[in-house]
Amino acid sequence: MFILLSVLVMIVVVLAIPLELEFDARWPESQHNRARLRWAFGLVRIELRDDATSATETRKVSERKPGREPRKERPGGSIFRALRMADFRQRLWRFVCDLWAVLHKRDVRIQCRLGLEDPADTGLAWSVLGPIAGFLQTVPGARIDLCPEFGDEIVDVAGRGTLRVYPLQVLALLVGVLVSPSIWRGVSAMRATH
Repeated sequence: MFILLSVLVMIVVVLAIPLELEFDARWPESQHNRARLRWAFGLVRIELRDDATSATETRKVSERKPGREPRKERPGGSIFRALRMADFRQRLWRFVCDLWAVLHKRDVRIQCRLGLEDPADTGLAWSVLGPIAGFLQTVPGARIDLCPEFGDEIVDVAGRGTLRVYPLQVLALLVGVLVSPSIWRGVSAMRATH
């Protein structure tokens, strides 16, 4: 019993040590992307690299070949059935908000520019994205800018900042989601066949 209790205490202590992710990334330009994961207050450091060759290899494998059969619906069902349920959506949104709240954010900035070939199409897209951009600027703990680009056809995303999270808090949030009846009703709705 003492050994089991000491192992449990050790697991809780390890999960209480924060993970910190420092990132500086730009997409689609990926030659200067960097991310560093630190654990145990900087004693363990891992450099995360963006490997451009793996992305091109993945694209080649996923290209559709002529004469290939279309994909069949997965046996897990459709997520849209669950998203139609109001209590499932509310619980999922609450999880995302709680997860954002437990992240300790420092100097997080995300900038996105979107421009389509035709400025009129950019205007139509901005009619949908404009209110979302206004909402994103009110997100606490980060500065998120979404801007239209009427002169060029471009999709440009850049972000930098530091995120710190305690794995024990994330585990508690995940357990809360897994025992939520509304999530299980959504999962059963996804698996139901019509």
